[in-house]
Amino acid sequence: MKFIDTHNWVPADQMHLEEVAMNAIYATGNTLVVAGPGSGKTELLAQKACYLLQTNTCPWPKRILAISFKVDAANNLRARVQKRCGTFLSQRFDSLTFDAFSKGIFDRLRRGLPAGYKIHAYDVNAKMANHIKYAFQAVNQNFYNTVNISDYAAYLTSVQLPFDPDDDEIAILGNVWKYLTQKAKPELNFPMIMRLADLIISSNPAIKQMLQQTYSHVFIDEFQDTTHIQYDLFKTCFFGGNVNFTAVGDDKQTIMEWAGAKPAIFEEYSLDTQSEPLRLCMNWRSAPRLIHFQNYLVETLLHKPAIAIPSDKWDQDQGEVRMCFFADHHAERDYLVGEITRWLQTDGITPREVCILVKQLPPNYTTDLIAALTTAGIRARDESTLQDLLTEPFPMFMINFLESVFATKLGKCWDEVVNFLAYINQSYEDQEMLLLQRRALKFVRELKAEFNNGTDLGTARFTDLMVKISHFTDIKKVKDQYQQYKEGTWLRQMMEQMRDYLMKQYNDSGSMLAALGMLKGEDTVPIMTTHKSKGLEFHTVIFVGLEDSAFWSYTDRPTQDNNLFFVALSRAKERMLFTFSQTRDLPRGGGRQKADIIGHIHELVCRYEGINIVNFNQPDAH
Repeated sequence: MKFIDTHNWVPADQMHLEEVAMNAIYATGNTLVVAGPGSGKTELLAQKACYLLQTNTCPWPKRILAISFKVDAANNLRARVQKRCGTFLSQRFDSLTFDAFSKGIFDRLRRGLPAGYKIHAYDVNAKMANHIKYAFQAVNQNFYNTVNISDYAAYLTSVQLPFDPDDDEIAILGNVWKYLTQKAKPELNFPMIMRLADLIISSNPAIKQMLQQTYSHVFIDEFQDTTHIQYDLFKTCFFGGNVNFTAVGDDKQTIMEWAGAKPAIFEEYSLDTQSEPLRLCMNWRSAPRLIHFQNYLVETLLHKPAIAIPSDKWDQDQGEVRMCFFADHHAERDYLVGEITRWLQTDGITPREVCILVKQLPPNYTTDLIAALTTAGIRARDESTLQDLLTEPFPMFMINFLESVFATKLGKCWDEVVNFLAYINQSYEDQEMLLLQRRALKFVRELKAEFNNGTDLGTARFTDLMVKISHFTDIKKVKDQYQQYKEGTWLRQMMEQMRDYLMKQYNDSGSMLAALGMLKGEDTVPIMTTHKSKGLEFHTVIFVGLEDSAFWSYTDRPTQDNNLFFVALSRAKERMLFTFSQTRDLPRGGGRQKADIIGHIHELVCRYEGINIVNFNQPDAH
């Protein structure tokens, strides 16, 4: 293949990038890119990957590793690189989450674990908090009774392995670890897997050398969310070699400290890698009035420099910020149903372009609202219950394949099927891939005939269909490419969840195509927590419940909650609404609502010169 000279390279798809972004792409040393919402962080990494691969700056056969915090972010970046520089070059680009990266090391190389830490078969259990707490109690009752530890799971993985037996407190960690892992088939959570992967690398210099010879460049996306365990693994794997690093994140969106995000990670990385921050200014997402509001709060609430500027695609007067006050949640509900109905009918936007955010526990704030929207003919749902099915690669492949089977003609879903098959069969030459596509088309036609285009489907027949698709795909190849499915029962559990959801919707609607549309959330207003909205964007965002009861932790962690508030408002492209209800029915903290604890936020929002305040704060008949 002929490579492009570095001086002749231009961004793929004629993409326009600001000068600082281009500097980050061309940089030969380690880089820290600080970029606000809507600045094109993912696109920058995709274009940098294209530059490195197309110019052979990442010299063949070396690879690029991109590590993201969330599965959908890793999938999005992988898809962009494949689209920008083609299948052949993108085969040398690995886009993984930290969990998948560490699990891949552990699954392939765990025979390299030292004595005392050997593990053969295991199961993944993401919910081990109680197991670990009981293990501490079983191992050392006195320690359990006398030492105040709020999170035993985090405490167990708070130090790198191996444990120091000469330190009494650390020795207790070692005993608990043995209690949990010295079984025929122990359960491990991802922090434990990550610590074991770290131990494999640190105990085997040859493996570390192999890893560093494999990758010439490592990207870390959403760097502000990196935990101390993840950063330890990153350093263990790649420091001390000739690997080039690019970290991209936003210190205004640090919202994961509760999950172990490392404080002052930007400063530590800069010192560790001798890199100076490069700051992107352009916000490609939001309308000018929304960016002006964001800058105002960055300065007055977050106390950071505000540098975001809007794209010239907007008129300067575009965008709206609205603060709505209601006497009770019934009035709030009725107003929002009316507004959403009007937007869908007159503004030409779809239900997926309107997002309802809450700080936590969506059912507490949106159950009545969902029912009222349904009565008005508008579907809405809490997205969190289907998060894995809509972000994990194999479930999304299964959804696209099923849609290809039941649709009258092949469309975008078939393109996604082909892309997935190409990804898990990267060793195939062009002719082999063409033959695979022909076999897949023939297989789809056979399934259409066998399953009568979705008529008379029962659970047993539908299960059989999903099994046939899995066998055709070759699950072993899927697990080889996606290490998160290698061990344990997670993949099977997701497939069972998908089957049960689709069969329920099918039985209600009589159409599997309609059931698949409901699973994907087509024509449905998404409802989610602000944490889940990270990395997403919508035409209109409604934040329900700007009240003390939602921000109950504000006194203990004001910086994190301020950042979370900023994340919420920065999801909106053209319209942002906040609501406050004087009374609200809640399982805890219900009744009269206040804005005393977060009074500073309320004051700043209402004082903003461009705010549209709507006050329905009068008792009604409800």
